[in-house]
Amino acid sequence: MPYSTQPWSPGEILSGQLAVCLLLGQLITKRKHTNTMNTSSQLRLAFMALVFTTSSFAAQAQTTKEQPVAKDGFWVVETAPKSDQSIVRFYTNEQKLIYEETVARKLNLARRQTKQQLNVALDQAMFVWNATHKVPTDRQWVSVQFEKK
Repeated sequence: MPYSTQPWSPGEILSGQLAVCLLLGQLITKRKHTNTMNTSSQLRLAFMALVFTTSSFAAQAQTTKEQPVAKDGFWVVETAPKSDQSIVRFYTNEQKLIYEETVARKLNLARRQTKQQLNVALDQAMFVWNATHKVPTDRQWVSVQFEKK
């Protein structure tokens, strides 16, 4: 079986929650008919069922999204503190500079979409690098990615 970052799929978690609720409901109804369970015991059992159900929903909500990662190479973005320009450099896995571009804007690297756009431009630069082994100039791959909107 291939490795997965999530131990259970959302469907498996939901079916497990349903099974726990059904078992607890069955336990409550069986005890109710035999008159051996008093009201405080029923409240404790209902509270425990609520705690387990809530904790399973919280655990399901904490799954993380995978960050976009380039296939080959990596990029570095430099932005001076009071500047509106960013310098983007693309490197091979062997840390060889293959492309550099100055963009007339600050790039928000906290955004997933920004990382994806940089990875697309990196893929283009890697394709040209692998074909020619020359550093391309004046291509504006990064600027084009951020102007598409």
